Amino acid sequence: MRSLPLIQTDYWNRSTNTPRSGPTAHGESLTDFDNYLLPQAQNHAAHLYTWGVADGFSVSAVPHQSGLTITPGVALDAAGHLIALAAHGFAIVDPTVDPDPRQVQHIPTVPVGLDGLVFSTDGFSGEYFLTLTWREVLDESQPENVHLLLHAPWLRLLSVAGFPDTGDQVILARVSLTAPSLVTALAVEGRRLVGLPASRLELRCPRTTLTPSLRVDHVPTAELQARPDGGLDLNLVPPSGPPRPALSVEGGTGHLALAPQGGNVGIGTTTTPTQKLEVVGTVKATAFQGNGARLTDLIVSTVAAARLTVQSSVLIGAAPGRGGMLDVILTSPGTAVSGQCNVEDPDAETSSIGVSGVGWDAGMSAHGQISGLYAYGGSSTGVSAYGRHTGVSATGNSNGVVAEGGVYAGYFHGNVYVSGTLSKGGGGFTIDHPLDSANKYLSHSFVESPEMLNMYRGNITTDDRGEATIELPDYFAALNRDFSYHLTVIGQIAQAAVTTEIHDNRFTVQTDRPGVTVSWLVIGVRQDAWANAHRIPVEEAKPQAERGFYLHPEVYEQPATRSIMHVQHPELLQRAAPNP
Repeated sequence: MRSLPLIQTDYWNRSTNTPRSGPTAHGESLTDFDNYLLPQAQNHAAHLYTWGVADGFSVSAVPHQSGLTITPGVALDAAGHLIALAAHGFAIVDPTVDPDPRQVQHIPTVPVGLDGLVFSTDGFSGEYFLTLTWREVLDESQPENVHLLLHAPWLRLLSVAGFPDTGDQVILARVSLTAPSLVTALAVEGRRLVGLPASRLELRCPRTTLTPSLRVDHVPTAELQARPDGGLDLNLVPPSGPPRPALSVEGGTGHLALAPQGGNVGIGTTTTPTQKLEVVGTVKATAFQGNGARLTDLIVSTVAAARLTVQSSVLIGAAPGRGGMLDVILTSPGTAVSGQCNVEDPDAETSSIGVSGVGWDAGMSAHGQISGLYAYGGSSTGVSAYGRHTGVSATGNSNGVVAEGGVYAGYFHGNVYVSGTLSKGGGGFTIDHPLDSANKYLSHSFVESPEMLNMYRGNITTDDRGEATIELPDYFAALNRDFSYHLTVIGQIAQAAVTTEIHDNRFTVQTDRPGVTVSWLVIGVRQDAWANAHRIPVEEAKPQAERGFYLHPEVYEQPATRSIMHVQHPELLQRAAPNP
């Protein structure tokens, strides 16, 4: 808010209690406008609205060509200045103009056409914000005794690095430029729209009343109310009575409540719902919780995937139950059961198997205090599963799947995805030998490192000055740190050096002669959020229970019983086949 007081001329004659007579002087008009009307309008705009683009100001460019096209528009800065790029108006595009807004003389302007103007990007390379600043300039085309100020917004490119986004300049777009001044990308980063700060927003609707007389007016129908915890309430406003909450969102947790004070909720319904939750369509959920005893005589024709937590006897189907905790009854002889059935027994502390079953098409899910499912395949395979989507799905508080095999602990034919850390004794690739694919294999080992490293490589030829700039991916600086550089000259004897280290995802090399081809390699340490949270400890002591045991006892001439697998999973020692 402006620190100066709001001042206007008093046009009332206090001695005669009548309006003052005579014409208004220049000084009085200046006082009224500069010290009252203008600051009052700026205070109004700055504090009733948030700064940003109000309308227009579309920014476009032809990829890999220079220049930006900016359409007419209106914006508001943090000081409350209304900035208008108007057709037949003027704009400042010279980046060397004196930044002091009080300087209004000798400032060049360009005209604005019906479609806006074309802004030159000549001389720029890198990442910039296209910004808009409120300015006024003196119209020097007028006679000396005529003094007119023109509203001329200042358009310029300012570097993204260190940009003070305080509202003194309004951002229209982020612009990516490569030499020579070619536009490669436009982004909305930094651009914001004018907002209206409010704790309560009332929604109104036109209304026609027929009785007791004809009437057309408007009435409030709903309101959006901000909560002190950062949440939001949507309330319905009935014709009479207090507002009724329809939706409530907690700010701290993001929890959403529908009809928090009662009422029915319908999803996909075309009529008023008659139940607390009425759904027309398919319901997909990872779990349903409640009193299982009330789920009786539940008939399901098609279930894509379901989970039922059982706390008492539950009957699914039409026939009487068989006395089990969960009974699944076939509705007709010979009908296969589709889907899955989960039975959990939290009190069975001594149980080693949660559930066992055999079926032609039935899936099986098991939960046990030690192992959810234990299988031993003798001379063949412990577990073999087929699913149209997922063959095996496993979750464990410690390990999802534990496997041991004489040849392979796991054999995967196809792609394998691991979202976490992959730990191994060694690794590599094996392919059909490219020179004798029918009779030989070719294997290579992985390249290992105590750090999480990324490698980027390429070849480049220096210009007539012996210089070359290497452009790295736009995500490079966000993903990497602690860079190392490696240069090799190709085809001749010459010297090469990195003259400018990586900045804005590029670096520069120079050779002692022009036209030299240089092979370059850059290595960086990963610094993304996942890598920072999951650094691999290079050296660590074994836990007390695992000391004297080995990941690979055979290479130390130790028996298989000294394997750490048998410390962590002693059940693997009990290689007894299940009863038929």
